[in-house]
Amino acid sequence: MSESLDTEQVQIQAVYLIDDSDDEAFLAKRLIKRANLKLTIKAFPTLARFVEYAENTPDVLVARSLMIVDLYLDLELGTDVIPRVVATCPMLIVGMSTGSEDPRDRQKALESGAWFYVGKPLDGACIESICKQVNGLELHQSNEGLCMFYQAG
Repeated sequence: MSESLDTEQVQIQAVYLIDDSDDEAFLAKRLIKRANLKLTIKAFPTLARFVEYAENTPDVLVARSLMIVDLYLDLELGTDVIPRVVATCPMLIVGMSTGSEDPRDRQKALESGAWFYVGKPLDGACIESICKQVNGLELHQSNEGLCMFYQAG
């Protein structure tokens, strides 16, 4: 039997970026701040750096958060990172971003486990749109402790 959690507890609180470009992370933070979104934005150049942060910040994996992974990282593809994120941090809602216009990149991203695929730059309107859609989902926890998201309403 599933039990619905309080909607107030499951609003998106943080957005984590895995992007090797400091410029992209800086721009995303600036545009999100300009849009006056009440979110914590943290950027990491690699998944390993995020995991290190998560190990030292216990609420990271409990809070309802998004992770947006860049498709083309310095040492690997985001499509290789996403399955590891999903396995390591199943509570995170994971998406992919890229400047690529190739429809095959979108397909690969979704096949790798991404919930969504967005273009760059990650401006306030983009992040706000993703958060509104995710906030419209209800989080349910099964007897096995697995979390699933359903469309609210």
